[in-house]
Amino acid sequence: MNIGEMFVSPNLEMQHIEDTSFTFGWVVKALNETDHHWINISSGRKVKNILANNIANGKGFSSYIYKLTLEFNYGKPYYVVLKVPTMEVFLKEFEAKNFDANFANDSIEDAMALPHLRECDFYRNYNAQKEIPLPAIYATQDIIPGKQKGAILMQYLGDVACNVPTHESFTLKQLLNAARCFARLHAYSLTLPASAFENLSVMPSLLNTWVNLFKSIAPMTVAGDSRLKSDYNKLKHLHETTHFVEYICYNMNKNLKMKTVLVHGDAWNNNMFMERNPDGSPGSKIVAFIDWQTVHGGNIGEDLARVMSMSSADIRREAEKVALDVYYDTFVDELKRRNLENPHTKAQVIKAYRQAYVHQALLLLVGAKVLQGQGDNLSPYERGIWEARHESWLLRCRLALNDAVKIVEEDEPEWLNPNYEFPK
Repeated sequence: MNIGEMFVSPNLEMQHIEDTSFTFGWVVKALNETDHHWINISSGRKVKNILANNIANGKGFSSYIYKLTLEFNYGKPYYVVLKVPTMEVFLKEFEAKNFDANFANDSIEDAMALPHLRECDFYRNYNAQKEIPLPAIYATQDIIPGKQKGAILMQYLGDVACNVPTHESFTLKQLLNAARCFARLHAYSLTLPASAFENLSVMPSLLNTWVNLFKSIAPMTVAGDSRLKSDYNKLKHLHETTHFVEYICYNMNKNLKMKTVLVHGDAWNNNMFMERNPDGSPGSKIVAFIDWQTVHGGNIGEDLARVMSMSSADIRREAEKVALDVYYDTFVDELKRRNLENPHTKAQVIKAYRQAYVHQALLLLVGAKVLQGQGDNLSPYERGIWEARHESWLLRCRLALNDAVKIVEEDEPEWLNPNYEFPK
């Protein structure tokens, strides 16, 4: 069937989604080619409109994320998500909070092209694997700077799943399930040829972004709670240059004699969809991991430390023992199932997690400021809630830093020296 015949009026085929370059026809063509459910439910019906609702609302710092409602001439609508990368979103978010965004690439499209390409390539190469849950992907389009905008058309998950709000904590069960997912992904990684990792190093621009965000924003968080200063002053030098983050991202595996695995690179609340409970709250089962822009070949500790750092200290401290046990047991079982030798001891896994956690604890000082917002123009009722959540964030940061200092003092005391040279 001609795409134009799928609409109540052929003219709708060329209508654009909001102010993007993507048309109604582009969306329907992609669904016709890849989504069997769409083919079944759209049979005998015609599309009369596609409504676009930007649902990013802090969930995407570098993209417009549209929930598309495909309305028919009769019957229930169909929902999908269109993700359109644009650095303007990132810049507006940080300018609105008076943060220094001068470190952003002068060329917006050039800055977005590589992360978007990496995410598209990941979905193209790994969407069929079953080791880690992913959304269904219906179309990907690379960014060609100056010529073509990028996009990802994917499954809408909002009817079956939701995120854990950033001011809340992951539960122990959620962390255990995340550990199992990472273990399966990492075991699967060991079946991949070395060539799979050739173009999957951490992007150098990301390291500079982390450092500049830390230098710009972490002092603001610390200024809000004098109890952070002592531990912050002991460790801040680690994130004021790229040497430490280069070690974590490029050289930790070599130093710890560990194998390279696929790492999500940004496994936090908004990139993890949990099964939605009947009351709308997030359940324990992980339905999908999204936003693979920073996927890379790295160390097993990175994703574990990332998701742990987004939890309250009491749950994190309990989970650090239990979840690492669950991770290792699952990893071993998966390797046995694949008839692979285990290249990692449990001691290596624990050490990798602890080193990666220091990195994440410092980044939490950035997240605490960015994710909570400024708290301006609130009613007294809303202000009271904001202040309570602010105190909760500060407590999370304080105990995270405290634990990071303990790790460094116990495991890596040389890191306390600002002039220490990390292994290459």
